Amino acid sequence: MQSNVRVAAPLPSSDSRRDHWLATAVIVAAVGAAYANSFAGVFVFDDQISILENASIRRLWPVGEALAPPGDVGQTVAGRPLLNFSF
Repeated sequence: MQSNVRVAAPLPSSDSRRDHWLATAVIVAAVGAAYANSFAGVFVFDDQISILENASIRRLWPVGEALAPPGDVGQTVAGRPLLNFSF
């Protein structure tokens, strides 16, 4: 004889929630420590051609244009469509 009784999944305990938040805090602290010395650095804008003068990143649609970066020699985005799209 089979029973049709369904057992509900147990709710997460407060210990597992605490572990989740502790793990999250450790990851955030590690990322902060890894990038801590870069926050005081000077921003060097050396991509004027690849960003300011790049006509392919002015509009997001059609996507094909943003995924087809200019192939000029010396541009950061030359041959790197995902980088161009991210700009």
